[in-house]
Amino acid sequence: MNKIYTLLIFALFLGTSSLYAQSTSLRSIEKSAEKAMENKDFYSASHYYKMTTTQRSVKKDSTKLAKQMYKLGESARKFKSYGVAKDAYKMVMASKSSADYPLVEFWLARVFHSQGKYDEAIAHYSNFAKEAGQTPKGGTVNSKQEYAAVAESAIQNCIWAKGQGELKGFKMDSLKSVNTCAAEFAPLEHNSTMYYSALEYDAENFCPDPNSQVTRLYTSDYAGTGGTTSPINWAIEKKGEFVAHTAFNTNGERMYFTICNRINAAEFECEIYYRDKSSGFWGDAIRLPEEVNLTGSTSTQPNIGYDEDLEKELLFFVSNRADSLGGANGDMNIYCSIIEADGRVSAPSKIDVNTPEDDVTPFFNKATKTLYFSSKGYQGFGGYDIYQAEQKGSGFAQPLALEKPINSSYDDYYFSSDDEMETLYFSTNRLGVTYEDEGLETCCDDIYKLEIIKVKLELTTHNQLLYDAKKNTDTLNGCEVVLYEVETGRLVEKKLDPLGNFYTFSLDLETDYKIVSTKEGRWVGETKTVSTKGLEESQTITRQMYHKPDVNLIVNTYNEIKGDDLLGCTFFFIDAEEGDTLFTTTRLDDNLFERGLEFGKDYQVIANKRYYNSDQVFFNTKEIYIPTTLKFPLRLRPEDRIIN
Repeated sequence: MNKIYTLLIFALFLGTSSLYAQSTSLRSIEKSAEKAMENKDFYSASHYYKMTTTQRSVKKDSTKLAKQMYKLGESARKFKSYGVAKDAYKMVMASKSSADYPLVEFWLARVFHSQGKYDEAIAHYSNFAKEAGQTPKGGTVNSKQEYAAVAESAIQNCIWAKGQGELKGFKMDSLKSVNTCAAEFAPLEHNSTMYYSALEYDAENFCPDPNSQVTRLYTSDYAGTGGTTSPINWAIEKKGEFVAHTAFNTNGERMYFTICNRINAAEFECEIYYRDKSSGFWGDAIRLPEEVNLTGSTSTQPNIGYDEDLEKELLFFVSNRADSLGGANGDMNIYCSIIEADGRVSAPSKIDVNTPEDDVTPFFNKATKTLYFSSKGYQGFGGYDIYQAEQKGSGFAQPLALEKPINSSYDDYYFSSDDEMETLYFSTNRLGVTYEDEGLETCCDDIYKLEIIKVKLELTTHNQLLYDAKKNTDTLNGCEVVLYEVETGRLVEKKLDPLGNFYTFSLDLETDYKIVSTKEGRWVGETKTVSTKGLEESQTITRQMYHKPDVNLIVNTYNEIKGDDLLGCTFFFIDAEEGDTLFTTTRLDDNLFERGLEFGKDYQVIANKRYYNSDQVFFNTKEIYIPTTLKFPLRLRPEDRIIN
């Protein structure tokens, strides 16, 4: 594996630096630093350069001090020791020899960018770009001009990053039972177990032997209920080989992984292998064919996807091959091969999300048909950022950067998730990772787990009267349920199910909602509220919405003798059980009395008119469960003198 695999390989014990400096000449230390840089052992190089800058400072040799300080900044930046790099670059800029280092302000801006200090980065990028546009005296070539366009692009990235919002509704956890002061990476959840790759951490010396086996595969039940870790025994087999990365086929009977050999302290050449499971045991390691493991290049970071149109599995992997499909200068690109039913793997194709920069760590979510990967070639927050691209036929849609805090200004890669996208994993070197000593705060990767807090509202609609009567058939179909935000009054979603009474809504966190349920046809609905404020766990909120049927009363008065309408009657509306008169009215212009009724009540209505005998009616609403209009005629007989 190349570039991305810059893991913690030390050639120098931390505790030996003072003794070494006292017993070794300054030139010897400088040669050791240069040799370490050639071997891309940036940690050792930065350590040596710290010693040389200390001695140059004592000797008050400002010119050579600036040179060593610049080299210290370079080695520290490449080792991701950004605080050390920042201080070194600042000292170079303040020195009398600053003109001898035309790119120092660009790299200082890059360090601020990596730390997420976007305003400082913009200021230094801008000043660098301004000076890059100036023509030096004598018409010589301005060595800054090559980086001017990069600086301008970086300014736009910083401005973009400052304007981005953050993902809401999550719980993020650095896996303390997994992470060490070394590096942990490539997490993958499979069958409630998290597989990951890690350096074997030497707690006593913090300095693994570069020529020994320092990476192996582990499992953790952190994806399930706990945090117990266990090494995979077969992951170390031969001295000097490094085993990393895991991927599983659809049925879980084949595991893909990489075996790597060291090129130098920071780079590896890897090949992809697989093992098949038989009777619960993993078989021998089998190398994938030359089409995948192209000799002279690295092939690494396998992941298994699926093409529904072809109904075949896909092998995604990363390679720095420089063939007609690949990049130049060892750039890392993502490739894809088709896996046939018999397990054969086709010649790979370079997928269409690749950029001129490094594109790495592919992960395909089969449920969402989305590819996740990390890149430095798109607009982002800084370093490697994680992007998603939806599968579209044989290609992919335009990649989109994931939100903060999944992405940061530091390196974020090795994204993976469960099928439901509720639990996410990734590796990062951001502030907060486990580290051993000052200056190493962002040197090494940890695994982070991010759980999306999803709140679902489940509603059922019911007939209030049937529910109160404890009937088994109180469900009420055909209601319309509307969800509003309380603070803004915004209509969030409206649902109507003519044939059912079950409704679901996805809710945002830290929000108060109002639920309004109605039903056509003289039903009285209900309004309730629900809040997601303060919720810290995924959950389902349930509510029952009750509706009452509209029951009303119509009473008409008639002349019993003539049979025609009798106007001018006085109506007495009475609670028959309590004997209380609830309402009285005299209708001078019509013979109508209307009234809404409560449920489960006994009522009496009496109609009087002067010179007429009164009439009355008794009724109740105890067995009414649907919208109903009760109609009663009251016939008042005139007194004899009126008849005569």
